[in-house]
Amino acid sequence: MRKATLILVLFLIGSFCVFAQKPIKGIVKDAKGMGVESVNVNLKDIEGNIISFTRTNKNGAFNLQIKNDQVIGYKIEATSIGYKKQS
Repeated sequence: MRKATLILVLFLIGSFCVFAQKPIKGIVKDAKGMGVESVNVNLKDIEGNIISFTRTNKNGAFNLQIKNDQVIGYKIEATSIGYKKQS
């Protein structure tokens, strides 16, 4: 199992208040700064429930859609086989 860790780079602008159908975009990179393909990216609420999920593309980019405007706080988690989970 590779011991490289994922570095999750999020390009979030503004506050963490979430409105319906608001996108959250970012790039998942490895320790060398290269985008990582097929990483599972989950958006979880403060209770740990998955609100939205997606996979990264060949460049490591992802785009999550928020469907619930009642979310106040959340956590983004990235997981992939062979890498340490990051959030």
